[in-house]
Amino acid sequence: MVPILSLSQTGFGSIRTAAYRTSWSLCRCVCSAAPIGGYNGYHCLRALGVVTTRYNPVNNRSFTSDSGRCAPGGQDGPSPDPVEATSDKVVQLFSGFKEDALPEKLMELTATYWRRLRYAKPVLFTCNIDKGLECRMADALMAAGATYRPVSDITSLLEFIGHLKDTDTSVGCYINVSPGDTWVDSIGQCDQQDRDSAVVMLDVTVTQDSQPDDIARIDKMVSTLKPHIVRFVTGTEGYLAALVPDAVSSDADVDTNALRRSHLLSQRYNAVVVDNAGQRPVIVNAEDNEAVVFDRPPSIVHKVNGFDLCTGAITAAMAASSSSSAMLAAITAAVGTDYSVVKCANVAEGPASLTMNFVDKMHKVSTSPDNLLQHYTRVKFYKKWTMEPIEDDGTPGVETSDLEDASDTRPGLQ
Repeated sequence: MVPILSLSQTGFGSIRTAAYRTSWSLCRCVCSAAPIGGYNGYHCLRALGVVTTRYNPVNNRSFTSDSGRCAPGGQDGPSPDPVEATSDKVVQLFSGFKEDALPEKLMELTATYWRRLRYAKPVLFTCNIDKGLECRMADALMAAGATYRPVSDITSLLEFIGHLKDTDTSVGCYINVSPGDTWVDSIGQCDQQDRDSAVVMLDVTVTQDSQPDDIARIDKMVSTLKPHIVRFVTGTEGYLAALVPDAVSSDADVDTNALRRSHLLSQRYNAVVVDNAGQRPVIVNAEDNEAVVFDRPPSIVHKVNGFDLCTGAITAAMAASSSSSAMLAAITAAVGTDYSVVKCANVAEGPASLTMNFVDKMHKVSTSPDNLLQHYTRVKFYKKWTMEPIEDDGTPGVETSDLEDASDTRPGLQ
């Protein structure tokens, strides 16, 4: 049995309450397979680097990582303005991100997820894909172990989901959205009663000439569809600026601004947000206050038309086969594709050979995922730091993992 971590779906209440629910849900993972090493739930989380202790700063100072990538070193940074959200969403201000330790078992976990992708054989419905690039995406997707089914419109997609809801099939949806799409206005009239039986991922592409009204339509559609993962291929900054002007200040470095933008969008949609529009890919889950920044991909991939479709479809398929955690699925999919891209770029003579080698490498990773254990990744993990109210004795509040606080009282952790 393949071990998959389950992250609970909590609301945007206090950080301590969210940490309690998330930590308690995390300890219910399955730890019987060899890659985890036979740890019980508590020690499995420690081995993966999930259980951490965090202390909040005394003043409202932007925290920086050791490498100085998160905020201007030693300077007080203004908190970003809150995003205008619907009445049932609460957007919290934060003072910054601090680099977290790299999980010790990251590559083992990644190999486990890719192995599960091969065995689960998820069915991925795709909608609004460029027909000229569809074959390239389908080749990479099927090489990774998923089944590919294109549909013509969103209504048909939701109907197909309903046909498979009572089966054991893992179902995912990969939908491309751009400001010029007229079908986004009809999402409110679609029957979404079966939508929860599938994992939904949206790819959003925004250009410089996109109008604010078009972006507002996309925003309404995303809020209505409630996807698990939203990836911004281009135009993340312009997209957020059209919805909430001056939501994120530009006084920090590139990585910090990308983290802030993605965090605000993740809060807005209550989904995992992937930002591919910047120099480095960023993945943020605001619900669990987690963020990941990947290294800059080889420049040659930008010369392959449709490469983003390949990686997006693979991410959606990974989330479908591991639906308990969209965040972990997005991370492990990105680590696997990063490994393949780096290997292919080292031997490619040009964009054409890279494309063919990438499909072959996806098949190799899917059938022999232990090859990922030899991959050196420069991915960095971050935690969102917030301020807790000052206690009655004048000392600042302290935020710690509730697994630490209640390890002697909860069943199975003694």
